[in-house]
This record gives sequence, structure tokens and C-alpha cells, in this order.
Amino acid sequence: MTAAPSPAQRRLPPTVYILAFLLIVKAAAFFAAVLGANIEAMRRLAGTAALGIIDGAARTPGATVLLLGVGAILIVAALALLQRRRAGWLLAMVTTGVFVAIDIYGFLTVGSNHLWMALNVLTVFYLNQADVRAVVGVLSDREAVGAAA
Repeated sequence: MTAAPSPAQRRLPPTVYILAFLLIVKAAAFFAAVLGANIEAMRRLAGTAALGIIDGAARTPGATVLLLGVGAILIVAALALLQRRRAGWLLAMVTTGVFVAIDIYGFLTVGSNHLWMALNVLTVFYLNQADVRAVVGVLSDREAVGAAA
């Protein structure tokens, strides 16, 4: 019979909560874009950086479904991270990687939303923290030995 984990083992590090919060904020941005594409009042309240996404979602068939899907993936990733699941970390890493690639392209060509880029950089920072990776079990052998010492 194994001993019950101590409270320190059950508690998540603050960085996991911060990361989950960032993912939920990014999901809320996608949901707000969908709302803005469908509600005229939201369109007037949106900033100039969001108007391109909102107008694109209003004019492009299937864009609303895509935006809702990406927002849902971010919510699933946040919840999975809070449950210590590796799949949550992988989902967050892949989606953020795609967002960063789009940010870099936008920065080099047409311009980008600096707030969105900052959110993505912050997300990458927290995804790569050793305590976050330890919680979900993605530390390398060398890092695991260093953490145990």
C-alpha cells in the first residue's frame, strides 16, 4: 500500500496557475472576436488590432467555427494543465508555437498586435519553466536529476 501524497505534492506551483490563466485569457480573446463578428456593438468597442480578425470572421465562411475551436482548445489545455496532464502542456505548446509563428510573420510583413505577441511570449516563458514541466512530466533526464539533487 502506498502512502498518501503530502499536501506539498498535491499543490500545484503558482506558475501552473499563471499559465492556465494566460491560456484562458487567450481563449477569451478568440470568443470575443467571434462575438465581435456577430454583434455590431462589440465591433465598435473593439480596438483597431482586433478589427481585422473580426471583419475576417464576419466575411469568411467557417472562420467563426475555427475561432471557437481554437478558443475551446485553449480552454481544454488550461484545464488539462490544472489536472497535471501532459496533453495539456502539449496542446498549449503547439497552439502557442503556431501563434508565435503567425506573430513573427505579421511582425515582419503587415504588422502585428503587440499585446497578443506579449501574451504569447509570456505563455512560452511559463510553458518552459522547470516546475511546470515537472508537474506534467516533460523534464529531460538531466533536468530531473538536477531537480532531485
